[in-house]
Amino acid sequence: MTSPSNRLRQARIAAGFPDATTAAQSLGVPAPTYISHENGSRGFRADSANKYARRFRVSAAWLLYGREDRARAPAQGFSESDVEPIDMKAYKAMSDNDKFPNSVAAYKSVTGAMSFGIRPGSILLIDLKYTPQTGDYVVATRDDRTVGTSVTMLRRLVGQHLISSADAPPERIDSSVTVRGKIIRIISDL
Repeated sequence: MTSPSNRLRQARIAAGFPDATTAAQSLGVPAPTYISHENGSRGFRADSANKYARRFRVSAAWLLYGREDRARAPAQGFSESDVEPIDMKAYKAMSDNDKFPNSVAAYKSVTGAMSFGIRPGSILLIDLKYTPQTGDYVVATRDDRTVGTSVTMLRRLVGQHLISSADAPPERIDSSVTVRGKIIRIISDL
């Protein structure tokens, strides 16, 4: 059976955070505190587990006790996620490229976004530290807090709205939406 610290690390990687420091910054937690929770030198309480679970899209019961499935089913009325995180270390090994900073996460496009020129299967590199500006292509998550699930989306940022295509209505950014970062590179097979 895995420990809470091991499950925390697994959840962080699956959520697309390349390292513990980047995750801590995203959570608003001091890096030494989060790192000690993830490396097992300090345990973490239920309040921290709840915070980590929301950000990493897992259940607090799974983080603390290994109960329930780690991944949650999609919420009713939500579509399948447009992208899924991939391990940045695996990307670097595949590409033989170490020039990307730790603030870059890799995602694989599941559904594609043809209006943005992104095909299914494309690898997307996301800068998690860059504050996206109007016109940027971004990866965002929309959480359904009543059910406890989320969907990850490819969108274009326009002011306080996200656009999925030219013919779709804009989606207002509200408290259920987190813009994860700007897409800085799209790698597609020809």
